[in-house]
Amino acid sequence: MAEEKIKEEESFEEGNEEEFSTEDLVYDAHLKIDALIDLLIEKQIITEEEFNAKLDKIVEEDFEEEE
Repeated sequence: MAEEKIKEEESFEEGNEEEFSTEDLVYDAHLKIDALIDLLIEKQIITEEEFNAKLDKIVEEDFEEEE
């Protein structure tokens, strides 16, 4: 599969653009989501069990929509 390149501005400064592959952007987003989940659990805003239950429910609903 050809790797698609996407431009993303790193800051608000003009001309400061860097190209990232779709894979790079997905990986970066994954790390940020993991960090956010860890913070929510560490600050006892949610429990790991609550997160896992919600994730399971969303995955199950998504699977049902595909059928």
